[in-house]
Amino acid sequence: MIRRRTRNVLILALCIFALLGSILLLCIKSWRKNSTEITVEIYGETSELLSVNKPDLKPGESYYYTVILACKAEGRYIITLQFEEIKKGGLENYVNVETSCNGTVYQSGLNELLESEDGITFICELKRSPATNIKILYSMPLEVGNEAQGTELDFNVSLTAVRKG
Repeated sequence: MIRRRTRNVLILALCIFALLGSILLLCIKSWRKNSTEITVEIYGETSELLSVNKPDLKPGESYYYTVILACKAEGRYIITLQFEEIKKGGLENYVNVETSCNGTVYQSGLNELLESEDGITFICELKRSPATNIKILYSMPLEVGNEAQGTELDFNVSLTAVRKG
């Protein structure tokens, strides 16, 4: 009787550990899918194109993206994010964008960023360790209604890092 109970407890514990491991694996995959690591070169200009295809947003939802800047030389850098539309589909009118880097936060509507020639500029002190993260949050307000149904959008975010001085 005791052996049977012990065996059942061990089987239950094994199932719980397997379930927790699966959940952890899914979280790690999701995190990697929503992040990009970019190595900033020592001299000159580093550029990277980040493609955002059909963000699946519904009213009240958000999509988080993290850019991890690993630099080879510490120093002051000018980081520019330029938003470039590939396919216009109306979704840009309903999406808000919040970007942050080292405590500096910039908020705007996606449509304004796509029309802007300046983009978003941060001046950051980049260090070898820890890496600097730029967080980009795309969100759709809860009050957006049926007018957003059937809209879509494809766009790129061009990141440029230039060492200052």
